[in-house]
Amino acid sequence: MAQRPWIFMSNTFEVNTRGSNVKMLSLSTDTHAKLSVGVADPDILMLHGLYDPIFTAYRQVCIDYDVVAGNRKGGTLAFEQVLDMIPTELRKWEGAIRAIHFEDTPEEMAIFPNKRTPFLQGTYEQRIGAIGTLAQKLNGMAGLASTHAQVQSFYNMALGTRLAQQQGEGSLAAMSDLREQQRILLAEMLYGVLGYLMFKHRGAREHIDNYFDLTLLRSTGEGAPTASISGMAKNALTGNPLPGVEVALLVDGEEKATTTDGTGNYELDNITVDEATDAQVRFRLMGLADLVKDITLVPGEDQVVDANMAPPSIPMPPPPMP
Repeated sequence: MAQRPWIFMSNTFEVNTRGSNVKMLSLSTDTHAKLSVGVADPDILMLHGLYDPIFTAYRQVCIDYDVVAGNRKGGTLAFEQVLDMIPTELRKWEGAIRAIHFEDTPEEMAIFPNKRTPFLQGTYEQRIGAIGTLAQKLNGMAGLASTHAQVQSFYNMALGTRLAQQQGEGSLAAMSDLREQQRILLAEMLYGVLGYLMFKHRGAREHIDNYFDLTLLRSTGEGAPTASISGMAKNALTGNPLPGVEVALLVDGEEKATTTDGTGNYELDNITVDEATDAQVRFRLMGLADLVKDITLVPGEDQVVDANMAPPSIPMPPPPMP
């Protein structure tokens, strides 16, 4: 079996909010409030400054999604308000970028070939596009990960607000993609906040959980901690969901099983694990080849394990004798 991954390589914030924007909004709002209370501490003030724009963009994208979906009648920002924010945000981005790539160096000129003009002039779509282009340029650049996250978040917020006001055909699908992208950005920021707090409070670790609602990250009941898995089984050739697939979890010599429902979905919960534990998930349906996946169960995490099942391979006949 594959070597067990280190538990800290898993982003618990991304895993535990996957498929649940309600949970991510609750979790991130709680952390935002707790960071806001602690800004008298210079370290927490710095963390709050990094976290706030990514959280604010996610919250706004969620509001815009609800508006487009018809779940909310108001609450979205006026697009003109977003445009008015660009000069202030642009100065922040410029400062962070030029602290690494001085103005008028080849690297800086590649990032800002036309200085501020594309961000402050042109049509609405052109100005939004300039921010999106800047986010693409910053993606993966050394020392600018936080700035990239802020620019990308502002772009997502601006585009979401525009979509919410236009509400044209396809807007809901586009809003769903934006919301998911922003959820992942926010999960990465929460992971970074946790990492910084672990360093800051390495000698007094009990202070770390003051910044997170742990009820959303793990089971809090009495007894052993638990994990869960869920997912969907599909036909690899057609992409159609597969009902009736036998799903078996094999862990520590024991088996826990279920079957997929009419939409191809399944869930196995309340799996007792004291620590990160290697396991296998087996998918079986008559007429299709068995599929086995190696996973690592982590206490308190809901892991998504999907399956694309195909017919069994047909052995090739031996070549004819000469």
